Amino acid sequence: MKRLSILCQAIALVLLFQSSAYAHSTETINASLLSGLLHPLIGLDHLLAMIAIGLWSSQQKVFNKPATLAIIAGSLFVGFIISYLLPFYPLLEPTLAASILIISLFSLFAARLNARLSLYVIIFFVLHHGFAHGSEMQAGISVLYLIGFTVCSLLLQILGQLLPLTLKPYLVKIPSIMLALAGSVLTVFSLS
Repeated sequence: MKRLSILCQAIALVLLFQSSAYAHSTETINASLLSGLLHPLIGLDHLLAMIAIGLWSSQQKVFNKPATLAIIAGSLFVGFIISYLLPFYPLLEPTLAASILIISLFSLFAARLNARLSLYVIIFFVLHHGFAHGSEMQAGISVLYLIGFTVCSLLLQILGQLLPLTLKPYLVKIPSIMLALAGSVLTVFSLS
């Protein structure tokens, strides 16, 4: 029970400092390494999506965890670059919100898809998150920012992969339920 208490306190602390539900806005952001490291933490959508992907990937027996992290890093990078080629994507916010809902439901129901299909689903959603972060860098590509947000995103994924190891077996579904509820709320708000 102590582990759950610590986990709830950590989540409450992160939520306390949330400035908005979305990490991205129309404002141009600082292109520093620190900004890149902090950016995935300031928006609930990115934070929850990366944890949800990590949590679901931890349930997939066929995934090679380091290879999965490398694919995710590559997908973030590619999405970031695509945002310069395609500066406007109208369905971005609903897709980001839906990524939390869909992946957390996969995790909640321990969905075991074909390994290739699972990776395609993850790549699809991670490309969108990379696109969202890249679209804010209107001043040009910042390698330091790109490294920062990729490293932080991977750390959030690892946190998601470690969640089941830190909880008692009967509590493992709780993070998935919380993520699914948050994803539902964000999806509804993104469509309104």
